[in-house]
Amino acid sequence: MSVTGPDPATEISDQTTPRQPAASVAAPRALWVALGVAVSFVPFGVRPWWVGLLGAFAVVAALRAWLGRTVRPIAFAIGLLLPMVAFVGYFVVVPLIRHRLQARAFDAAAWRLANDEKDLSSTGPRSTMIDDLRSSGILEGKTRAEVEGLLGPPLRPYPGETDRLRYLVGWTGGFIDLDPMVLVIHFGPDGRVSKTSAYH
Repeated sequence: MSVTGPDPATEISDQTTPRQPAASVAAPRALWVALGVAVSFVPFGVRPWWVGLLGAFAVVAALRAWLGRTVRPIAFAIGLLLPMVAFVGYFVVVPLIRHRLQARAFDAAAWRLANDEKDLSSTGPRSTMIDDLRSSGILEGKTRAEVEGLLGPPLRPYPGETDRLRYLVGWTGGFIDLDPMVLVIHFGPDGRVSKTSAYH
């Protein structure tokens, strides 16, 4: 009786596991990232917003427990955070970088002449000079008349407001100017400038 060994072709086939193409592995991750981006907008319709966010994570956790490794929570979390990162970059980081790059020394004549829509943009004279005006100390100790002589007429005061002046600096935002920035000059009991502040 002859004894035959295992078929070499069968043995090689059993020992070799074909690898999946990279595209078939990446596709589920991309799908979960896209799902995370879509779900990231759900909390905007829920009050409070964090309830919707927790609900999204709870759904993913339940799917992970049910379907196992086919659910990719890290890819989902990345997609969930992408819109927030884009929003912060668009409306916070980009304007800050642009403001720093365009900053210039204070020029009283240019400040007073800045009164049209173009001059009051986020790249206009007042917006690019506001940091130097506040940090240089040029306003410290000045009277109301001296400030108005330097900066020109202020905005109309609120009723009963006598201890400060307000100046429109410009419109700021992301790539589209959306919010007004206002310089506030505060006066102490002696009628002289005590501090300055700025708000949107």
